[in-house]
Amino acid sequence: MTGRGNHNALFTGRGEIRTPANVPVSQAIWMETVTTADANYVRNRLTPGSGWTKMPRAEGNEANYAGYAKLLLAVGPSARKGMEGQGGTPTYHLAGHLDLDQVASVDPRTHRSMKAKGVTGFDIDQWIDGQGRAVRFEQRMEMRGIPAVNTGRFSDFGPVEEFNAPSGS
Repeated sequence: MTGRGNHNALFTGRGEIRTPANVPVSQAIWMETVTTADANYVRNRLTPGSGWTKMPRAEGNEANYAGYAKLLLAVGPSARKGMEGQGGTPTYHLAGHLDLDQVASVDPRTHRSMKAKGVTGFDIDQWIDGQGRAVRFEQRMEMRGIPAVNTGRFSDFGPVEEFNAPSGS
């Protein structure tokens, strides 16, 4: 998954999720999304001629990474792992285990999705730069007996960008 998005403000952005070439065609995914201030747009790039589908913007669909950091800090001293470099940037590493119900306040979508899959909690590592921004985030969990990892890397920070509805939507 790659993209650009505004965090720590009303989330807007553009993203693309695509499975690697070694994934069987029957399981392949190639989706594009655009989130504007008032709607979400999605299109399936694997379907020839697929246009954009407009959907209402759903509240609570964005992770609050500053909120995750606060939850980890509340775990206590064991969550404070110290300074580490990430991509040449000095960061402070936080790590710990969070129960799924703790996550509901900072990441409602993940809470709903993981609860439906029987997840009761997960381990998290988060690296925070000197300006308080998450530059790397990892969740590790087991879903129905299968280990899963969600990793996010954030870079190229700048001013809030405007994302408009895609043409042809």
